[in-house]
Amino acid sequence: MRTPSASSEATSPSAASSAWSYTSWAHFVLAILAAVGIGAWWVALRPATQDPYVGPVAEVFTLLGMGAAWWLAMACAALGALCGLVGVARPGGRTNAAWGALALNAAVIAISLVVLHALSP
Repeated sequence: MRTPSASSEATSPSAASSAWSYTSWAHFVLAILAAVGIGAWWVALRPATQDPYVGPVAEVFTLLGMGAAWWLAMACAALGALCGLVGVARPGGRTNAAWGALALNAAVIAISLVVLHALSP
């Protein structure tokens, strides 16, 4: 009698993605939308920073909005990674899609922290 290996369990047709994996994908999409929101907020308020009357206030709102979007992206990615870990912890939920959601959420966190470190003085 042949026992299946761990790698064949991860890609077997009998394995089904769990609700945790779908939640991880949803958090990944929200993290990406929040990251796009950082750029959109900067583009939206950039012309206002050139105005001599509202320029300094617009710069403050730009930084506050970008910071809030960054924290939102980090929170969504962290929750997505946590949900992904719970999803792949069960042997029945170890699908390639579940591992992909976990890896992408972790990549969002890692890339964001590397960029933050690179931009800090």
